Amino acid sequence: MSKFKAITSLFIFVFIIIFVTYKITAFSSNHSTTNHSTSNRYIQLQLLGVNDFHGQLNKYQMFSGTMAGGAEYLAAYLKSINKKTQIHYSFMLAIW
Repeated sequence: MSKFKAITSLFIFVFIIIFVTYKITAFSSNHSTTNHSTSNRYIQLQLLGVNDFHGQLNKYQMFSGTMAGGAEYLAAYLKSINKKTQIHYSFMLAIW
């Protein structure tokens, strides 16, 4: 990876994190139904990451007696987590 691509990818990643954090903070402060003190200004943030996904779309294996692997298993897991969250932003960053 060239130095320019690495710096560009890092810049894009930082921008996305700042943008998402700003949007979540703005939404939570505008739609608050309770009166919070100034010491309780934190919001709950959950970051999910998937690493080394390349080449593993169609590979399956048994893990503790359960079939694991494949894109559909990952998608189902992420959908189940999203159902537990009222507000969520999703994005994917690929570093080339």
